[in-house]
Amino acid sequence: METLRDKIEVGSLLLDPKNPRLPEDLQGAQQAVILAYLFEHDVLVELVDSYVSNGFFPNEQLLVLPPDGNGKRIVVEGNRRLGALKYLLRDKTAVAADLPAHVTDPPLAEEVLNSLRSVPAVELRDRDELSSYLGFRHINGPKTWAPEAKARYQYGEVEKEHDSGDQNPFYTVGRKVGSNALGVRNAYHAYNTLRFARDELDLRSLASAVLSKRFGVWTRLLGTANAADFIGLAPIKQDYDSVVASTSTIKRDKMESVLRDLTPQDGRLRPLLNDSRDVTGYSDVLGDAAAMEVLRRYNRLDLAIEIANGSDFDNRLTRLSESLKVATGEVLEGISITENSLTLTQAILREARNLDSLIRTNFADVGDLER
Repeated sequence: METLRDKIEVGSLLLDPKNPRLPEDLQGAQQAVILAYLFEHDVLVELVDSYVSNGFFPNEQLLVLPPDGNGKRIVVEGNRRLGALKYLLRDKTAVAADLPAHVTDPPLAEEVLNSLRSVPAVELRDRDELSSYLGFRHINGPKTWAPEAKARYQYGEVEKEHDSGDQNPFYTVGRKVGSNALGVRNAYHAYNTLRFARDELDLRSLASAVLSKRFGVWTRLLGTANAADFIGLAPIKQDYDSVVASTSTIKRDKMESVLRDLTPQDGRLRPLLNDSRDVTGYSDVLGDAAAMEVLRRYNRLDLAIEIANGSDFDNRLTRLSESLKVATGEVLEGISITENSLTLTQAILREARNLDSLIRTNFADVGDLER
């Protein structure tokens, strides 16, 4: 690394199209697309307000690569800061992204804007020189990335180490990022499994959605008792080859069903498996045929988990009875009801009569019970 003697003009700096923080579908995107994403997701306005009040902090130099043939430099660390500056200065990337102008009252003095047109930077030889710095800072350091970004970065680093002949790339990358071989292997495995579903199983939409929005839940799910067996993942060992080969036995239909459970379907706002606290229960359902039938028939994870955990039938009936008593109390207290409320109570009544008839038919000793 070498601190550049002169400041660099913002207009000559490029956002990193390989930034691990970018979602999978924006890797390699055009500059305007990247800036629009940063503006929407990374609260650039807050940074802008800080720059207007305090200027650009000298100790927050951008890390840049050597200039290309056109004199442009890619910023490999500090993209959020660069995005905020491009937005504030209204450079051509901000115009192409159709971002609104930053408005202040009174308008910013030209001298304030001019003071931000050039910023301090540190030049790296190449991306490899950045690896250890990024690994510590954003994997286990003070400014961690989201789980998906961490895993994508570690996946890329493992691939580079393996391609260079490293026989234990998980250990090597673990040392770089302040983790260990197991942590890196788990992140790599979770990412690689979704990458395989996206690229090899033609499940791009579902896999991409889980990558960008539910990756932490997915990682936890792969660590449970039944998930890997259900989707057909081969057992993995410590070595790189076994982790990569584990995807070769994936059952596409099972993989698709799990990915659908992790993404909103049929107009629902939330996925079936929405809370990471339900991961263990969901895994129990995957390992129980009767529970899976309930899950698919009623789209109710809570009911399926009860079945998988062997919940006593009479206990479930007791909870159902108590829920109906609560509903009765709400009606007596004047809760608002609709025509649909009547439809639902009639459906409950039909099911209760059917259940009562089945129990009386199958158990002679309750035949004389009062209705």
